[in-house]
Amino acid sequence: MSEEEFQRDIEEDELKSEIEKSGARTIGDFLSYEREKRNLSLDEIDEVSRIGPRWLEAIDKGEWSAYPSMIYAKGHIRGYASVLGFDGSRIIAEFEEELKKAFPDETFHIHPVRNINQIYQPTSGEHRGVSRYKFLLLAILLIFFLVLIISKAIHQKERIPISLVP
Repeated sequence: MSEEEFQRDIEEDELKSEIEKSGARTIGDFLSYEREKRNLSLDEIDEVSRIGPRWLEAIDKGEWSAYPSMIYAKGHIRGYASVLGFDGSRIIAEFEEELKKAFPDETFHIHPVRNINQIYQPTSGEHRGVSRYKFLLLAILLIFFLVLIISKAIHQKERIPISLVP
């Protein structure tokens, strides 16, 4: 076992002991306990995290059915934990263990995504670049045709009618 893995195990054990000491049965209970210990309201957590009091309250109460998908809940839990000074990834790992214990017959697809924003980005960087270039190419073509039309109109005004040529 490397030093890094050893340190990670110690930190995980410390988190588990903190959860046990708090008397919390769920991650929501633990986060609520820690928030109240710091004399913070849901609105104060929301000011920093921008999660929304409704969602923070659902986390505190463990009302996961309020979420359209567990990936949203995980992102909010991660943000809530970060505001309280905890490592969001470790809290999420504990939350996933909690889900496995609560629903042993269910299959949960654990997403290895560290940053919730990665979920909404296209999988290929080239795809994003191509769409940017399409927009740029369209703008250039539009400008080219506008210049062509304007220059044609200007040149038509400058023409001398054939009947006036000697």
